[in-house]
Amino acid sequence: MKLYLYGTEGCHLCHLAEQTVAALQEEFDLQVQQVDVSATDDLMGRYGIRIPVVRVDERIDDLGWPFDTAVLQRYLSGEVIVPHDPQEAFNPFA
Repeated sequence: MKLYLYGTEGCHLCHLAEQTVAALQEEFDLQVQQVDVSATDDLMGRYGIRIPVVRVDERIDDLGWPFDTAVLQRYLSGEVIVPHDPQEAFNPFA
């Protein structure tokens, strides 16, 4: 399964997302393509304030940070993930 990981160089949250994706890479046979959103204005406009973001090639929806392994696994299994309420406390390390 082709997975795009949108981020930027030096983004610590993007590094955490890479680790989360890596934990599921074998289970879902992921071919990960990292995309630097600073490369074009279109990508910056679409993803700039949401990075890191993952998207499976066959889907139009994506999954923005924060997400943990369990949420990413649900997304990769085909579930549509509704963005969380920004007022809720979310700790991906809990």
